[in-house]
Amino acid sequence: MKHLLESLRFIILTSIFICTATIVCSAQKHLSKKVTVNVSRQPISVLFAEICKQGKFEFSYNSNLINGDSIVTISAINKPVQSILNQVFAGKYHYKERGNHIIIQKDPNGHFWYLSGYIVDAKTGERIRDVSVYEKNQLVASLTDEDGYFQLKLKDKNPTAQIGVSKSWYVDTAIVLQPGYNQEITLSIKPESFLLDSVVVNSVEETWWANFLLSSKQKMQGLNLGKFFVDKPYQASIIPGVSTHGKMSAQTINKVSFNLLGGYTTGVEGVEIGGLFNINKRNVNYAQIAGLFNIVGGQVKGAHVAGLYNFVLDTTIGVQVSGISSMTQKSVIGIQASGLYSHVREKMIGIQASGLVSLAAKGVIGLQASGLGNIAGKEVDGSQISGFFNISTKEINGGQVTGFVNVAKRVDGAQVGFINIADTSSGVSIGFLNIQLKGYHKLAIYYNEAFDFNASIKTGSKRFYNIFTASANPSTKDRAFAFGYGIGMDIPIGKTFSIACEGVGKYLYLGNWDNSNFLMKINTHLNVKVWKYLTLFAGPTYNIYYSNQATQIITTDFTYKYQVPRDGYGVTTIDDESSAWIGINAGIMIF
Repeated sequence: MKHLLESLRFIILTSIFICTATIVCSAQKHLSKKVTVNVSRQPISVLFAEICKQGKFEFSYNSNLINGDSIVTISAINKPVQSILNQVFAGKYHYKERGNHIIIQKDPNGHFWYLSGYIVDAKTGERIRDVSVYEKNQLVASLTDEDGYFQLKLKDKNPTAQIGVSKSWYVDTAIVLQPGYNQEITLSIKPESFLLDSVVVNSVEETWWANFLLSSKQKMQGLNLGKFFVDKPYQASIIPGVSTHGKMSAQTINKVSFNLLGGYTTGVEGVEIGGLFNINKRNVNYAQIAGLFNIVGGQVKGAHVAGLYNFVLDTTIGVQVSGISSMTQKSVIGIQASGLYSHVREKMIGIQASGLVSLAAKGVIGLQASGLGNIAGKEVDGSQISGFFNISTKEINGGQVTGFVNVAKRVDGAQVGFINIADTSSGVSIGFLNIQLKGYHKLAIYYNEAFDFNASIKTGSKRFYNIFTASANPSTKDRAFAFGYGIGMDIPIGKTFSIACEGVGKYLYLGNWDNSNFLMKINTHLNVKVWKYLTLFAGPTYNIYYSNQATQIITTDFTYKYQVPRDGYGVTTIDDESSAWIGINAGIMIF
C-alpha cells in the first residue's frame, strides 16, 4: 500500500507539474551508482573506463580541462561514483547528467569541497539509513542511504563547517570541521532513552494532503530535524524540495515565501503565496494565500485564504476563508468561513459560517450561521442561524433560528423553528412543535358549546406552548368531529391561580370532506390548581366560524351536525358563510 501511494503521488505530481518534470527527473542516478575500483599509478582514462564499464554510462569532458594521461592511484570498494570523482579531483569540478553521460565541468560558482562518510549506531556498530546530515549555515542537507552513506557539497567560504547529525529516536550530534579539502568521516550516534508514553506525535506530515504530496525522504528529513529551524528573509519554490533552500526549505521560517506550484517550509512571519498549495510545519503570521489549500502545523495569526481547503493544527486568530472547507484543530478567534463546511475542534469565538454545516466542538461565543445546519458541542453564547437545523449540546444563551429543528439542553433566550427541542428553558421557544422535557405538559379534557367532548395536549413552556386538539360528538343524531392546532401562554397569578390565553384553529367534519368548515377560537381561561397534577379551568371564548356547507348531511346511520353552535348563543352573522359568537370552555387539566 505504501509503494502504491508513492507511485500514485509521483504520477499525479508529474502530470500536474509538467513544467518541473525535467528538474525532478534529473536526479543523479549515475553519480549515485556504487562501483569498486583499484587503480595504482595508471592513467585517469583507465580509471574512467573501469567506472564506465561497471556503471554502464559514459564520461564527457574537455580534454584541455582533464588530461586523460594523468596518473592516478585510488582504491575504493562499493562507493558512489561521485565520491570517487571527488576524491580524484579534490572537489575542483562539478558534475551533471545528460542522458547516459556524466559531464565533468569546471565549477563556475567558485570552489566547493565534499564531505562524505557513514553514520553508525554507537551501540551496535550497524550503519543507519535515513539519517539527516546537514551544514547549519549553508543549509545543505543529505539523507543517508541504505548503507548509511551520505555526501554533502559545501562552499569553501566559511572558516568552519558546522555539521549536524539528526535521526528520530537518536541523540542529536554536532561536529565542527575545517573546510577546503574533501573529507570522508564515520560518525556514531547514540540511541535516545525515553518513555513511550511520553511521546506525542502531532505533526502536519500526518495530514492526508501532506502525506500524499511529500516524499518519504522529505517527511523523514522533517522528522529528524524537528528541533532545527532558521530564519530567512525569503524563499521561493516550484514544488516541495525544489526551492532556493533546497532540501532544507522545510527547516526555514521566512518573511516572504512564494511557491509557484507548492511549498513546504517551517513557517511564515510575513506573507506566503502559493499557486496551488502551502504546507507549513509551524506558525503562520500575517497572511497566507493559496489557489487550492493551506496546511499549517501550528498557529495562524492573520488572513488564511485558500480556494478549496484550509487546515490548522493549532489555533486560528484572524480570518480563515476557503471555497470548500476550513478546519482548525483548536480554537478560532475571529472569522471562519467556507463554501461547504467549517470545523473547529475546540471553541469558536467570533463568526463561523458555511454553505452547508458549521461545527464547533466545544461551543460558540458569537454567531454560527450555515445554509444547512450548525452544531455546537457545548454552550452557545450568541446565536445559531441555519436553513434546516441547529444543535447545542449544552446551554444556548441567545437565539436559535432555523427552518426546521432546534435542539438545546437549556434555553436562556429564544428558539424559533418548526420544531424546538430542549431539556429545560427559561426563555421562549416558538414553533409548530415545542418539546421541553422538563417544561409544560398538560392534557385538557373539557366541554364547550360546539362539542360534547374535547381533548387537547399542550406542550412547550408556560411562555409559549403548542396545542394539539380533537373534538367529537359521537352520538348518531348530532354527529361531528374536529381536529386542530393552536398556541397559548399561561400567566401565573401566585401559586394557585393563572390566566391562560390561547388561539386555536379547527377543521370540522360534518359528513362530507368536500365541505370547508373552519372554526377559529380565542380562549381566555382562569386556571385553579387543586392538586399537583390536577387543575380546573373555565372561561369565555370568542369564535369565528366559516362554512360553505349548504345542507345538513343525513345518512342511513347518522345525522350530522349542521348548526354550530347549539341554540342559546347569540350568533352574529358576518356574511353568507361566516358567523361569530361568544362561548365557553370548562374542564380539567392533568399533569
